[in-house]
Amino acid sequence: MKRFERLERFKRFERLLLLIALLLIPLNVYSADVWTPTNPQGSDSASSLDTIIQANNEALERLNHSTRNGMTVIEKDAASVYAMPGQIAIGNSAGTVYRFREITSATAVPWTSLDTGSEATSTQYYVYAVADTADSAACTFVMSEHATTPTGTTYYRKIGYFYNNSSGNVINVGNIDVNPISNSVDAIGTSDVAISTGTYTLLDDMTVYFVSNGRPLLVMFEGSFQLTQNGVKVRCDIGGTDKSPDYIYHSEAGGSYVATHDMTYVWYEDSPTAGPLTVTVDWSGVGTQMAGTNDTDRKLVVWEL
Repeated sequence: MKRFERLERFKRFERLLLLIALLLIPLNVYSADVWTPTNPQGSDSASSLDTIIQANNEALERLNHSTRNGMTVIEKDAASVYAMPGQIAIGNSAGTVYRFREITSATAVPWTSLDTGSEATSTQYYVYAVADTADSAACTFVMSEHATTPTGTTYYRKIGYFYNNSSGNVINVGNIDVNPISNSVDAIGTSDVAISTGTYTLLDDMTVYFVSNGRPLLVMFEGSFQLTQNGVKVRCDIGGTDKSPDYIYHSEAGGSYVATHDMTYVWYEDSPTAGPLTVTVDWSGVGTQMAGTNDTDRKLVVWEL
């Protein structure tokens, strides 16, 4: 009996030592905010491998899911755009799986790339990179009227946009949310125009159909005016909101146009609404007739910082 009791005490002591040893082992806490190149290690238990690998994978995903190098969208002609060479990560709609794709040459995105329907005029369109085909090196492209989800695709990423004007011509081509790729659109007016009213009127050819990512915007206008007397005001309108005007004053007797006056107007918009924005330049005369752009072309530039 005594021998049995001694054996039981020894076993209890042995279990106590084992418990103390386990408590002294440092516990590894695996966090997805840190990528550890040395994990997993050979000494890691099999039961912890899933946790270690998944934590590292999630850390890398946070960095890589936004990858886009190049693949800039530019105008090709009046009926299509180009996606330029580059690499991109394209996720599924749930954001749980990402596929990495590359194109090595400029790729045309024509109207046959529409996700659904047919070409519509006076319409804002978006360009998406698509990776629905598994194990493919390159992505494909679709254009869509839908600003968030193209029809009929699972793996997609919006990369650019353009406006199809009333004549069915592609204009105002821009890029989506990819610093340092520039997102800027411009409009140029070459015709002489005149005004004889103090009411603000849309300045001919000074309309830009822009898609904002929500970052600050610079709106820049330049033009030249010939005045009879008094002056001219210009202002920009961003998404239906008029901004403060600028003013050129010139006083001359008589009714003939005199002196060319150059004008530069700049507006900084620090928190624009993300999404499609129509940006225009309006002008008004002050009491008498004025002609615009008799000397140089006028230009409107909208640039996302």
